[in-house]
Amino acid sequence: MFLIAGLIGQLRGSMDMKKNGGLYAEYPKLSLLIAIVLFSLVGIPPLSGFWPKIFLFQEAFTQAQYVFIGALIVGSFVTLYVIAKMWAEVFWKNVPDDVIIENKFEPLPLVRKILLVLPIGMLGLATLYIGLNSEIVIQLVDKITDQLINTQPYIEAVLGKGN
Repeated sequence: MFLIAGLIGQLRGSMDMKKNGGLYAEYPKLSLLIAIVLFSLVGIPPLSGFWPKIFLFQEAFTQAQYVFIGALIVGSFVTLYVIAKMWAEVFWKNVPDDVIIENKFEPLPLVRKILLVLPIGMLGLATLYIGLNSEIVIQLVDKITDQLINTQPYIEAVLGKGN
């Protein structure tokens, strides 16, 4: 989120959502990249934020933790509301007439622009990869959790001791 906020600050010269607007019209590709990251926070399928939410709901139902389920639902809606409000204010709406945009991004050298956008791009690619290849990630996580629970092979490998 801070990466995106910093980039928006550079593009608009302000962090005030009421003074921002029109980013999608001016930077559509960058806006779509940011949308991938933001929608992953909400848990929109098939992005990476969807699968942990599914597993949390599944385990909460298994253990009859209905208060936790309610908290997950409320948290999901609050996150969706905040992201949708930010998207509407910063990306969709037109720039207010009385606001002067101070674009600090355009005069930057290409290397600095890349350094500002590259981490968001990598995060977007990671969230797409995890979301679209969740089975591989889940298998890896299962293997890691098994090793964390059963520490005997690790102890034997490190200390060289057998039973």
